[in-house]
Amino acid sequence: MSRRSTSWTRLGVFIANVAVVFQYRAFVIAPANAMGIRNARSVLAHGRDGSTLVEIRSSGPEGGGSLAYRFEGGRQSRGRAQSIEYVLSSDFSPGDGSRPQTVSPAECQQRVEAIRVQLDERGYVGASVDPARCLEKHRSGLVTVPVATTSAAP
Repeated sequence: MSRRSTSWTRLGVFIANVAVVFQYRAFVIAPANAMGIRNARSVLAHGRDGSTLVEIRSSGPEGGGSLAYRFEGGRQSRGRAQSIEYVLSSDFSPGDGSRPQTVSPAECQQRVEAIRVQLDERGYVGASVDPARCLEKHRSGLVTVPVATTSAAP
C-alpha cells in the first residue's frame, strides 16, 4: 500500500468511527429526550437541622406521573449532607394508554410513616402526614405543612 492510500484508509476509518458514535448517541440519547418527563419541585419547609423538604411532581407525555418527597441536606453523615427521597406514587403510562400504579398502598403507607419519622427527627414543626390517603387513586395531601414554615429560612 502506498502512503496515500494508507492516509485515505485511516481517514475513512476515522469517519466511519465518528459516524458510529453519532448514530449511537442519537439512538441512546434521543429516546430519553423524547420521553419529555416534566418535573416540578416545590420547597415545602425547612427543618431545624438545616434540611429542606421538597415535593417533586413528575408528569409524563402519555399520562401518569409520580409524586415524591425529598429531604435535602441537614443531617451530617461522615461529613456529607444526607438526602433521602421517598416515592409515594408512580403511575406513568407504559405507552399503551394504561396508567398502572407501581407503588402499592402498603408501600406508600410504609414510606409515609418513614417520612413522619424524618419530620420528627429533623425538627419540622407543624408538618403532618396522612397515610390513609395512600388508599386513594390520586395521592395528594400525603404530607402537609403550615404556610408559615414554607417560607422560613433554615
